[in-house]
Amino acid sequence: MHSKLTNSKSNPPSLLPTLLAYPQNSKLATEISLRNAENERMEREIQRMCDTSEELKELERKVRIIEEERRSEATELVLPIYN
Repeated sequence: MHSKLTNSKSNPPSLLPTLLAYPQNSKLATEISLRNAENERMEREIQRMCDTSEELKELERKVRIIEEERRSEATELVLPIYN
């Protein structure tokens, strides 16, 4: 088949590398697709772990409380300036 491609007058030489590289491109596309699927699976697994972790939920609650306290403190600091 390779000799037909190189000797054929209907296939310009500039297309030859593309035609010969197609199986390699196909393999690369398959590998990329497999890696993307694996990355998505890992992301879903991480999200599931985060969603079900009581420790993370407790930390998120503590962060919210600290943020509320800081906002309150910032408001207390700003209010005397305007009074």
